[in-house]
Amino acid sequence: MAFAKSDIGNYLALNDSLRSTSDIPIYQYMQLMTKTKNHELNDQLTKTYLEKDPSGVYASEALVARINNGLSNNPVLVNKLLDSLNTRYDVMEAFSKQNQLSKVPIKYRQQTEFAKLCLYQSVSQDDYGAPEKIALLGSIIKGGAVYYAFKFSLPEYDEKNQLIGLTGPYKAGSAKLNFEHYFAYTGYDVLKTNWRAQATKMIKPLIDAYKE
Repeated sequence: MAFAKSDIGNYLALNDSLRSTSDIPIYQYMQLMTKTKNHELNDQLTKTYLEKDPSGVYASEALVARINNGLSNNPVLVNKLLDSLNTRYDVMEAFSKQNQLSKVPIKYRQQTEFAKLCLYQSVSQDDYGAPEKIALLGSIIKGGAVYYAFKFSLPEYDEKNQLIGLTGPYKAGSAKLNFEHYFAYTGYDVLKTNWRAQATKMIKPLIDAYKE
């Protein structure tokens, strides 16, 4: 991995405008770091990156790598990445795998906030891009389980209308968060006035989507 240290150093030496067009495989290095259990190597590479480019596009990967290897992290950076829906899930999942989810502020560990985050993740991986203006409509109880309905917008998909998404099932009152799947579903249907009836019809396709 001697080449990695050299490549990362060369990448960080570039100005901001050149970093975006650089062919140095920083993403691959950072992804490798998140999966590599090597305390000393991870510390050297990720610390160098985060000290020189804490707002860089690979900051979340570097932070996750440090969490996975039991390395210390700057609380300011941790909070910054948790504040963003773009990076929150990966950071929370990393803490969860280390049995350190308590390090995540409780506001992000609430069922409704986690459900919103899972819907964001699920939609973001589709072809329409990241959702905007996600807001909780309410909850539905069925079969003793809780489902959360949300409205959101996708300007590139439908600029005029809000769409509806559903997440669940959750156990009422449980503090446990499941990172195994997103358990979120949307058919990209336009939100109707009777959202509750609309969301109830989405429960079966949501469950079917995650059947083994």
